[in-house]
Parts: sequence; C-alpha cells; structure tokens
Amino acid sequence: MRATAIQSDGKILVAGQYTDELSDSFTIARYLPDGKIDESFGTGGKVQTGFTDGSGGIYNLTVLKSGKILAAGYGLVFFQFPIYQSPILAQYLPDGSPDPSFGD
Repeated sequence: MRATAIQSDGKILVAGQYTDELSDSFTIARYLPDGKIDESFGTGGKVQTGFTDGSGGIYNLTVLKSGKILAAGYGLVFFQFPIYQSPILAQYLPDGSPDPSFGD
C-alpha cells in the first residue's frame, strides 16, 4: 500500500496496487475507525480497477469535500513495444463505485 486518507466520518482508506498472475490493478480498501474492514465499501470492503494488457498502481489518494475519492497513479502497457508508463487519475463515489461523471 502506498497511500492513505481519512474520510470525514473517521473511516480509513488505504490504497496501492493488487497483483495477480497477469497484471496489477488500482486497489482501495476502507476500514472502520475501529480497524475492521468496511464491508459496505465496494465489494467486501475493497475496490479494484483493472487494466487490460497492463498494470497500474495508486500513489496518492485524497478525499474531496464532496466525499468523492480521487486517486492518482500510473499505468503501464506491457503488450506494446516500447513499454510506456503514463499518469492515471481515477475518481470514485463515496461507496467505492467509479464516478461516471469523471473522465471519459
């Protein structure tokens, strides 16, 4: 994990990347103030945003005044030569679902 943020209600967000055998994904987990996983966030307390044919990770996380979660990180494309890295921003609603009003 590479980033943390505290929501106004005291819930704790922890973010970074999740790695499986094929790729990495943006990952955010949310904990209650007592340290237990918040099962109401995403799926089972975490949100993963995958990348087709590549990987990515979150390096910074902030909670906006609206309660939305803004994540900044990077993405790599593996199956294209040359391999390149680019910055990526993702925004999530307070419940962990992707914000459809952000980006394209």
